[in-house]
Amino acid sequence: MTDGGRHPTGDGAPDALMEGAVAAVREARGLLDGDIDGLLRSATLRRVTDRLTDIEGLLPADHPARTFVVPQLGALIGLRCTHDGDVDPGEGETALRHLRWADRALPVDHPPAVESRTVLVGLLLGRAVAVAPEPPQANLTEVQEVVERLALAPMSTDFHETTAAVRRRIARSMARPAPDPVADAVPADQACSRMHSVDTNRSHPLEDLVHWRGELPELLQAVRQRQAPSLVVFDRSHVVAALEKTISGLVTLDQLSAWAQAVHFEDEVNIDEAHEDVLTQFLYEVSTPELFGPVTTETRERWLHLMRMSQKAADEA
Repeated sequence: MTDGGRHPTGDGAPDALMEGAVAAVREARGLLDGDIDGLLRSATLRRVTDRLTDIEGLLPADHPARTFVVPQLGALIGLRCTHDGDVDPGEGETALRHLRWADRALPVDHPPAVESRTVLVGLLLGRAVAVAPEPPQANLTEVQEVVERLALAPMSTDFHETTAAVRRRIARSMARPAPDPVADAVPADQACSRMHSVDTNRSHPLEDLVHWRGELPELLQAVRQRQAPSLVVFDRSHVVAALEKTISGLVTLDQLSAWAQAVHFEDEVNIDEAHEDVLTQFLYEVSTPELFGPVTTETRERWLHLMRMSQKAADEA
């Protein structure tokens, strides 16, 4: 109802709020369907985020529009936080508050909630980087719970394969005992003995995969046909080398995504414990373009900068 045909009354307010919420979310979806990295640098993102924030502030606690406004707002702010290391810490807390509400209040098959959970996993893993080398058990526990709910969502086979890989890695991280530098130390004579006992002529398919030595289909075939288990450690140098391959034109960005997926799915690839969270975040994002958007040159440059700065900080420590 309106007063004189122009001003909404209390009876018409819920409909007006719903219409405004739908329009704002539709605009946000249009942004997210494009280039994520380009979006993060645009003034449009701030405008749309502010618009959703204003609408959220007008919604009563029980208004049905909250089921898609809150998740969308959380996803927008969360993506900015996971992709931009210069955001205000308060934005991270705001994103977590919205994403956690969506995760816990909405069903497992609710599409906006599924998107919120994927962003929440990336945000939690990214926030954990600052507390390395000790595993952030509280964050990992929450990530594990969120991923369990993602596993129940009616999504594609690729989505569930990625989710399963994340679940396995988190379970291994949580089960791993804290490192003991004294107990883990290898005497020099034993280290030399082990070095000389290595068969330099033996093929190591997993080593070839993480170093990306050759064509990806042949590498994957060799990994599947290997006769004995062989653990390898995946570290930042492997990421940097792979990213640099795309710069030199040796591989494409789509192939980078396929490589990251192959590494992510291999249970016998152990991620470097000292930088496990940032490396897991890289694999999760780059191997899942259907969730985080296609891998672009901006994505590559962002991760290359992050890995190089991380290495520089470690060298100066």
